[in-house]
Amino acid sequence: TGTYDPVDHHLHLEGCFADKDGAGSQGNVYVDATIDSGSGQGSVQLTILIPTVADCEDGPPFKSNGPGESVPFPTAKIEIVEQANKDGNGAGYDTDRDGCSDKEELGSDQVFGGLRDPYKYWDFYDPNQDRQIALGDFLAVLSRFSASDFGATTPINRYTDPLAEAPSPPAYHPRFDRGGQQAGANSWNEKPPDGQLALGDFLSLLRQFGHTCNPGPNDPKYPYAE
Repeated sequence: TGTYDPVDHHLHLEGCFADKDGAGSQGNVYVDATIDSGSGQGSVQLTILIPTVADCEDGPPFKSNGPGESVPFPTAKIEIVEQANKDGNGAGYDTDRDGCSDKEELGSDQVFGGLRDPYKYWDFYDPNQDRQIALGDFLAVLSRFSASDFGATTPINRYTDPLAEAPSPPAYHPRFDRGGQQAGANSWNEKPPDGQLALGDFLSLLRQFGHTCNPGPNDPKYPYAE
């Protein structure tokens, strides 16, 4: 069953998930949830191992098989809260550390960082680390054009952490390198570095030109920004 309070905008849902065939490991489960319809935050309380379907369907307080005797059944409470900012600029969690928040990467607009994998660093090609793919990134790659890790034999090579400090140009560093477009993927979804800064890297940048993960503080597209 469910009710909605239009004053405080709370949605309240509760009911029994009956284990009618006795096959469930948690038995009969009673769920009591209160959710704020505006923020999506709230709590869900689960009561498990209720002995009978009838007792579960009647709702709390739950009884044992003895008439009138209340028993403490196992309960668990799940809090639904807004994900906290992690990177200090208000953009949210950035699991792959590529400059795009996870929320942006899971969005539907590639120009604003979307349609990307929040666990894959290489799909936002931002060598100068300003969260927007623009002329400065072309110049950054140009300054290292033809640099190579010679088959991954140099101390800094394609397997080096791309966020590690880069040596001065024209030395090789993986942050400035991509391995080309992934087969069957979106045009901006790039392979990891191939160890050589060449024409293909400029083409990779061109496919992402104008993409950004740097929302302004009052941009309505990004209500989570500070």
